[in-house]
Amino acid sequence: MLRPLGLGEMLDRAVTLCVRHFALFSLIFVVYAIPVAILQYFGTADQAKMWGPLTDILRAQAAGKSIDPSALSKAFSQSPVLNVWTGLWLVTLIFVSPLPTIALIDAAANLYLGASITFERAYRTALDRWLPVIGINLLYGSLHRRLLRGFHRRTWSLCDR
Repeated sequence: MLRPLGLGEMLDRAVTLCVRHFALFSLIFVVYAIPVAILQYFGTADQAKMWGPLTDILRAQAAGKSIDPSALSKAFSQSPVLNVWTGLWLVTLIFVSPLPTIALIDAAANLYLGASITFERAYRTALDRWLPVIGINLLYGSLHRRLLRGFHRRTWSLCDR
């Protein structure tokens, strides 16, 4: 008969599962993380050119120094903030990130239940469930944006009073 587990028992089982199958879990995630890190590196290089001068402006303002009025426009005109790499990085985050998440959940669930699992089988399950999860993510993102937009409108209306 099953009984409810305490927090300590749940953590113990989770850590034990992760330690015993560290290589599998790592491989499932690293296959996704390395390409994303490369895309992020190239995609955010232009953003660093913009954020550096903006940080300098904020530091100067905090120190009470005078700021050149054209410094802000110069910071934004340094280079394009969004390039092809940034687009690929964002598309990868939106459409590919559910794959390792689903694969990790499937692997952990199967291993916890005593079944055997391989890298290929975990990703095959992830591919089978990928489109519905993408749909849920897009729906959630849309609802989240609408809720935030409404929250911001209410907040600004309160500030205008």
